[in-house]
Amino acid sequence: MYPSTTEYEVKFASKTHPECARFSPNGQMLVTGSVDGFIEVWDSATGRLKKDLAYQSEEMFMMHEEAVLCLNFSRDNELLVSGSQDGKIKVWKIRSGQCLRRFDRAHNQGITSVALSKDGSHVLSGSFDGMVRVHGLKSGKMLKEFRGHTSYVNDAIYSADGSQVISCSSDATVRVWDAKTCECVGAFRCARAMWKPDAFPASLDSSACLRFPRMIHALIHACCNACTRAVHKKDLRCHTPTPPSPWA
Repeated sequence: MYPSTTEYEVKFASKTHPECARFSPNGQMLVTGSVDGFIEVWDSATGRLKKDLAYQSEEMFMMHEEAVLCLNFSRDNELLVSGSQDGKIKVWKIRSGQCLRRFDRAHNQGITSVALSKDGSHVLSGSFDGMVRVHGLKSGKMLKEFRGHTSYVNDAIYSADGSQVISCSSDATVRVWDAKTCECVGAFRCARAMWKPDAFPASLDSSACLRFPRMIHALIHACCNACTRAVHKKDLRCHTPTPPSPWA
């Protein structure tokens, strides 16, 4: 199933382009991160800049010093976490645009993935440096590090209950980690040419898919040796799948 209907296009200036985009959990906001470091919040229904946010109506924006490569929301839609090319992470209060916490040395290279923990107290991140790390919002420090990938980490997520971390890398593996001990409790590898959902390696059995419904998404990232954060065209398009996508 592929999107077939374009609802709207978000236009960017000629000298910039989006590197990442994320819908809010409630579906009301679309946030983009651009190569020039700007983070912009759009109305997801119209594709227009949200002027009901006071700072945006005054032409002030959340931003990084370098390209914004990844974004993610808290479950309550109140916080936004962003990661940039220079290895920095920032946590924002989206209604005010205030930066609540910044991690200036989160990673040695660009941040490819960020996610907030279920309670919003920790930031999970992946990077081009091959590391997966957990950072504390209260302490402002790195708390944990997951080592094992031998190439770029393309994505990292928490399991639904937060007890495990799932990461995928350009080394063509998906790894499952114990969130408390940082121990790797499972690893799955596939050929780079494999991309079809029915071509997953035998070790990824049905029970694994049931326990980690988002692992399919992570495995596709690893198999394709790419991350979906990059948008190579200057415009961002919003599509509606018809009929409803089974991947939603």
